[in-house]
Amino acid sequence: MCYKTGYHHKWGYHPKYHYGTHPRKYKRRKFRAGWGFPPVNVQELDESYELFLYAPGLGKEDFNIRLRDNILIIEVDKKDDGKGNGPIWLRKEFSPSGFKRRFELNESIDPEKITAKYEDGMLQVSLPKKPDFHTSRKDITVE
Repeated sequence: MCYKTGYHHKWGYHPKYHYGTHPRKYKRRKFRAGWGFPPVNVQELDESYELFLYAPGLGKEDFNIRLRDNILIIEVDKKDDGKGNGPIWLRKEFSPSGFKRRFELNESIDPEKITAKYEDGMLQVSLPKKPDFHTSRKDITVE
């Protein structure tokens, strides 16, 4: 039952909710211009971890990748200068903006051998394991 109108609406429909004036309407998450955080996939291989970061529309010179206190930081600081130096857009629904992603690395990573390459909108960071590190795996059955 709606406390504002005093009667029950069928299937949760409220005539005023459709127009956005209902007092209990849900707060919607605002869409931020730019990417926010680009998606990341991490794959474990026998000799390394492979991190794939999807970031189209950038160049390899836009990335700033560093390792500080066993934390891998991937940062892009790309801002639109707004001076009109580039092309005139009739419609612009996306634009790559700055982001910063942090990944805590464990002691199995060899920090001296970390490499990165950017190709076709995908940043691939290879995190090789130390030679004396071995992972143990065990399959667990679900009953």
